[in-house]
Order: sequence, then C-alpha cells, then structure tokens
Amino acid sequence: LERGALVSLVDREEKTALHYAAQSGAREAVDLLLRHGIERDAVDTLGSTAFYRAVTKGHDLVVEALLNRGIDCKTLVSVDGQNPL
Repeated sequence: LERGALVSLVDREEKTALHYAAQSGAREAVDLLLRHGIERDAVDTLGSTAFYRAVTKGHDLVVEALLNRGIDCKTLVSVDGQNPL
C-alpha cells in the first residue's frame, strides 16, 4: 500500500482485502487498510460486510477497530436478514 497498491480491488465474490483481514482477525491489517481509505461498508456477493465477518468469527479486537472507525452498525445484518447477535 505504501507503494501505491489499490485498496479498492475485489475478488470474484466482491470481497475486499478488508473482508479477508476482518474474517481472519488481522487487526493491524484492518487498521492499515482503513488508514489507506478502503471502503468500510463494501458488501460481497453473499451480502456480508467486513464488520459482519469479524462479528461472526468472534474477532472482538477487529470489531472494536471497525466501530472506532465509525462503521455503520446496520451492516451487521446481511442482505438475507441474518444477524449474528
């Protein structure tokens, strides 16, 4: 990222690097991506956000980091109405 990598790239399932960092519990990577302007509320093809993935995987430190960055708590509900709480 420091050398100009694009944070906006997505895979076939429309997952961003933030989705992967959040679901794996990589708080430092989440912080780095957020500092570089990655879209916080991006939704993948399953209707999940990075916040949703962090919550469902039990990564409390990542959830906290996303909340501290102003993530929209409404993104906790997937498009099919699933809420992990």
